[in-house]
Amino acid sequence: MKFLPTNQTDPIRMVLPAALAVAVLTLLGVSGCSGDTPSEEGGAQTDALANQSTGDNTQTEQSQIDVTTDSLDNILSLEDISKIKSGFAQSVVLHNLLDRSDESDLLGLLEESKTIAHTSLRNTMQTTILRKFASINPKAAVSHASKLPRFQQDTLIAAIFGEWSYLRLKQAVDHAKTLNSSRKFSALRGILEVRDDLSEDLRREIAREIGNEQLAIDLIAQSKLAESIENPEQAWNSLLSDDIGDVAQASMLIQVAEAWLDKIGLSALDRINGTLTDWQVRMSVLNSIIHRLAQSDPEGTFEHVKGMQNDQNNYLLMTVVRAWAGSDPEAAFEATSLLEQDILRRTMLATVVQVWATNDPHFILDNIEMLPEESREMGRSQAIHAIAREDPEEAALLLAGMDLSPSNYSVAYTIVSNWLAKDREAALDWVLNNPEIKDLRQMLLSTVLGTLAQDDPQRAMEIALSQPIGESNTGLEVSVLSFVSYSDVQRALELLPQVREGPTKLSAYTVVGGAM
Repeated sequence: MKFLPTNQTDPIRMVLPAALAVAVLTLLGVSGCSGDTPSEEGGAQTDALANQSTGDNTQTEQSQIDVTTDSLDNILSLEDISKIKSGFAQSVVLHNLLDRSDESDLLGLLEESKTIAHTSLRNTMQTTILRKFASINPKAAVSHASKLPRFQQDTLIAAIFGEWSYLRLKQAVDHAKTLNSSRKFSALRGILEVRDDLSEDLRREIAREIGNEQLAIDLIAQSKLAESIENPEQAWNSLLSDDIGDVAQASMLIQVAEAWLDKIGLSALDRINGTLTDWQVRMSVLNSIIHRLAQSDPEGTFEHVKGMQNDQNNYLLMTVVRAWAGSDPEAAFEATSLLEQDILRRTMLATVVQVWATNDPHFILDNIEMLPEESREMGRSQAIHAIAREDPEEAALLLAGMDLSPSNYSVAYTIVSNWLAKDREAALDWVLNNPEIKDLRQMLLSTVLGTLAQDDPQRAMEIALSQPIGESNTGLEVSVLSFVSYSDVQRALELLPQVREGPTKLSAYTVVGGAM
């Protein structure tokens, strides 16, 4: 592959001359600087704030380095640098020290860096040392980074390869290809983030060689995102006209679309809808930004989406309705009630009722008559579902007054599942003795006995054997053995002789044999 000429300048060598550095540090007010006398009016307040922020002020001043009188060349340790109280000053002095260090010196400094107590300063020092190391011996720098704590290595590897790519791009790429997957990703990220001066095509070619073109695509797209703040339409057109597939940069399209909406409002929806040709991407982008719009302006978004020309308009309208029902269910209910198309109106009303019942179940149960007749059963069922998650006993009482239609089977299951976590014996008693759920007993007992079998498999087996064999022609002991066998096959084998004859025994042996 053809690489552009590399920049031979070592950024680490771009340091201020010593005299200028001293002047900079003096201006920053590094400890020990003279001639900076506060006014009488503000002096006491300044001293108080300084004491408050530093704790033992006297001790702190004694430990700090006076870089205005000590030559920069006399600062030879990281410990001395750590005593300088300006972060910028520390950086200048550190770079000055590294600029006059050879490979042996760097090894000593890297070892010393491990003793620096301040975490962020230690990380900064190690990263800077290894960047300097990379300018001298990049392969050795990678080796030394690998000996530091694992959680630091991704950042350090990225810094090394970023520096390496400035000096010898092809060599950095070739070496990155030899690393394991985690380090390879970090190396590629370091190269791509530093060498954003390269063309998009070359950055993608590098990423392909190292094995992760998507990272280059993402970084290129992110660089375009800055354009969207000032000119989102231009950024949008740029994303659509590049040679990167829209699916690969869907997240960037969403972010640019949001910036576009912030700038010109709902009218951007029509442009977005009309320019995306990939159905999957169009729905992903529209659904995301419409949900966001519905949070701040549900009524306006509802009206606008109703008039949009889209083959999935009802789906998008449901996105609005769900968000609206979450924030103002009465307004959403009223608006959807006025939809002219009968099927669309029923669907949207059902969506509002479902969200409303989930968020405020007792209100729906107390005002069930206000709902359209076709939505009442669903609203009641959804409300009891919601109550069952917090108070399964109350939900069980509410279920008793309902017809156990197929739509309510899941309600009973939710009640039992949550009740088992709170009071297993009460849940078991309800399932075994409540006549109103006798038609669901077989199904619900399968869940209850599975939980019971974890602690008391013999009792679970006895309860299963006490129940009649249902329409499935297999007894509940098969469910018990199914749970027991996957945690304790030996125990399951001991229980097998108790199984009833016929299809139940065949199923039981199949379950235990499968576990074995």
